[in-house]
Amino acid sequence: MERARGCGIKIPVIALLEIGGRDLSDEHASAAARALNAMQPRLLSFLTTIILPRTALHTWMGQGKFAPLTDREILLEPRGIVSGLELESAVVRANHSSNLVALEGRLPKDKAALLRQIARALPAARDQVTCVWSRQEGRFL
Repeated sequence: MERARGCGIKIPVIALLEIGGRDLSDEHASAAARALNAMQPRLLSFLTTIILPRTALHTWMGQGKFAPLTDREILLEPRGIVSGLELESAVVRANHSSNLVALEGRLPKDKAALLRQIARALPAARDQVTCVWSRQEGRFL
């Protein structure tokens, strides 16, 4: 990252939410914030993991080795990441259809506003897992 920045190259970074499942969610949020602080990306995007049939995560879920997050738990990850960010100058976005809340702002100035946006979405978030694609039902559960 430092060499790219030194050459004037702006590298975007994607933070993948829920990838640690329920067991590693808190650890994932704090480790992601530390890694992002070290990288100092100019563009940070969030995507939410979608669990599809015939993937390792789907298999592990069926074996009880991976517990997907509820919608409410998924929203806690970007809250944990954003609250731990100390970025000098970055655009933050969560505008993909996989995300439960659309976020857009600039850090550091919009950090509090991003956290408020997540906080406003939390009461409406379901305590239900909806990030798993059900082939039989042709929809997310």
